[in-house]
Amino acid sequence: MKTIDAKGIPCPKPLILTKTALTNASIDEEIEVLIDDEVAFHNITDFLKNNGITYANDGLNFKIKKNKELSAASMEKSTGPVIAVADKKFMGHGNEELGGLLLKAFLGALKDATPKPEALYCYNGGVFLGVEEPYKTLLKELREAGIKVFFCGTCVKFYGLNDIKAEEQTNLLGIIEAMANASAVIRI
Repeated sequence: MKTIDAKGIPCPKPLILTKTALTNASIDEEIEVLIDDEVAFHNITDFLKNNGITYANDGLNFKIKKNKELSAASMEKSTGPVIAVADKKFMGHGNEELGGLLLKAFLGALKDATPKPEALYCYNGGVFLGVEEPYKTLLKELREAGIKVFFCGTCVKFYGLNDIKAEEQTNLLGIIEAMANASAVIRI
């Protein structure tokens, strides 16, 4: 039995680890998932129920038996490109400190999403993701995972962010066309 120890790992990574383990498992293979977070527990429970996967739980921990292949529909909602856009260095409205924590977790998990976004477009305050840590490192990881990262050239010039290379820059028309042609746009 394979064990996934996701204790102490922030959401949504426990679900991503569970999905990956199930995708790679053989039929009838058993997987144990150890977690200590109630939100992750509910996310994993919903995923397993929605996909008809056999499981039992003991407290927050799962014993999962892969009783069928995951359908492509459960892993991917559409066949067209998905893109993400960021216009600030925090996520949502309200507390910016919390928003910064959410954005770090979001960018860390984006490379594991299904379907994986084809590109991330950063404009206005989102261009700071290209020059400030830990965002700069997280964007490097996205690139290594095959996600293209582009920055609004007008915004880069406006803020004087000379460290962002010209080949990483695009224009608003490029961003508009990417959004218009995408099957889904993930707004950060």
